[in-house]
Amino acid sequence: MSQNFKIPEKISDNEKLLRVIFHPIFVTKDGEKVKAKAFRSPHSKDEVSVTRIHYSTPDICKKQALTMRRAKDTYFGFAIINTIEVRELEANVIYSPSKKNIAHADIKIGYVSEKGQPLPARYNFMLGQMAKKARLYKDPNPNLTEWNGEELF
Repeated sequence: MSQNFKIPEKISDNEKLLRVIFHPIFVTKDGEKVKAKAFRSPHSKDEVSVTRIHYSTPDICKKQALTMRRAKDTYFGFAIINTIEVRELEANVIYSPSKKNIAHADIKIGYVSEKGQPLPARYNFMLGQMAKKARLYKDPNPNLTEWNGEELF
């Protein structure tokens, strides 16, 4: 991608969004399904980080993932969801580039949770549906810096 390339601010419905998945926090114990928690915003925020994969590469996403992981979580792979699938659930996707990721966007559900407070049922349902719609791509070699799993499209 050329440095003069400008990513469109408007995110089309047919774009695919990549969410980094960590184990055990974002996948079921058997490692086969994405948990709703993968799409839950941090407390006091309404934003879940995703990458507009059309404007990035799996290798770039993986390198970023390996720098993000916390001691108690292990990088596991990626979940891919279509923008239209997010919007059909009445959530939104906002382009929010950063210095580290020019293809960064946020999924916003329209609710900010407070620490120790459960999400209202409507939002729990929304996150559960995102998790069901997301396709999980396990990384066969999580310790390498390059992605060599299945094609993400």
